[in-house]
Amino acid sequence: IEENPGMEVAAIAHNGKEALKVLDSGEKVDVITLDIEMPIMQGDTTLKHIMVRHPIPAVTISSLSPDSLAKIFEFLQVGAVDFLPKPGARDDSRQYGERLRDLVMKASRANVGQFRRCRKSTVQPAASENGAISSRDRMLLMVGAEGAHMDWFRLPLQELTRKGILIGLQKIVEGYLPPFCTLLQEYTAASIVPLIDSAHLRPGCLYLGDASFSLELAWTEAQDTPAISLHPPHSLPWETGIKRWLSTLAAIAGQRLSILCLSGSGSLPPDLVCQVIESGADFILPPRDSVMCTELIDSVLPYELLYPGHVIQGSLQNLAEVWLGNELS
Repeated sequence: IEENPGMEVAAIAHNGKEALKVLDSGEKVDVITLDIEMPIMQGDTTLKHIMVRHPIPAVTISSLSPDSLAKIFEFLQVGAVDFLPKPGARDDSRQYGERLRDLVMKASRANVGQFRRCRKSTVQPAASENGAISSRDRMLLMVGAEGAHMDWFRLPLQELTRKGILIGLQKIVEGYLPPFCTLLQEYTAASIVPLIDSAHLRPGCLYLGDASFSLELAWTEAQDTPAISLHPPHSLPWETGIKRWLSTLAAIAGQRLSILCLSGSGSLPPDLVCQVIESGADFILPPRDSVMCTELIDSVLPYELLYPGHVIQGSLQNLAEVWLGNELS
C-alpha cells in the first residue's frame, strides 16, 4: 500500500478488537482493509461496530471459496464499499498491488453515511402471461462500480425488465459474476442472466455483465433485437471497457438508449458524455446522497443544463416512471 506516496498505513490490527481500540483512540483513518476470518472478533462483527461507532469506508479482502460470496454479501449489506480476493500463488504481485492500491484509494472517497440497506423482495415472479413487454426498442443500460453492489438490490428490476431491454454493467471480481446474479435474482425475484457469452438481448430479464469484457454488438432487424458478442478480458481496464460499451451502444441504439449511473469512483470523459448524448441517448442520475461514491454521477451532472432533457434525475425507486416519462416527453 505504501508504494503509493499518497498513502500511509496508519495502524495494523491483528483482530477486530484491536481495530476498534485503534479507532476509539482517535487515530485518523480514511479507509480500512478488513479480513473476514479473524481471531477474537470476526470481520462481520467488527464491521458492524465500525459502521455504528466510526463510519469509515472499508474494503473486504478475503480468500476465494465456494461460499465466500455469501459471506462477502453480508459485509456489503452492512456497508463495506467493495471487496478484493487475497492474491493467489499465480497472481503477479505487482499487478495485485496496483489493483489493491487503486481500490483502496477509490474506496477512501466513499461516503458510507449515504449507504442504504436493501430488503429482500416479497413480490413473486410475474407469470409469463402477465409480464407483457411494452417495447423492444427501448434499452436501459445501468452502470455501477465501487460501492454499487447493493444498489442493484434496491432497483425495481421486475418492473424494469417488462419495459424494455435491460443491460447492467458492474465492476466485479472475475468469477463472481454468475453467483452474484443468482443472489440478485433470489433477492429481487427478477430474471437475471449473467452476460458472459454471446446472446440475443430481449426484454424480460436483466443481462448483467462486466465492462472489462470487450464486445461486438449489432441490431438484427429480422429479429428486432440486438445481438451481442463478448470476448473474455485479458487485461482490459474497467475505464477502457466502459468507454467501449457506451460508445458502441450509443452508436447502435441512439435515442433508444438510456443510461443509469449508479455508485462509482471513476469519471466518464467529457467527450464520451457529449458523444453519447449527441447520439440521442440520455442519462438518468439518482440523487448524490443516495450512493456511496458520487464521481460517476458527478462527471455527467454538469451537462444537465447544456443538454436539457438528456440528463435527468430520479430515485432508484421510481426509476421506471423516470425512464418512461423522459421517453414520452
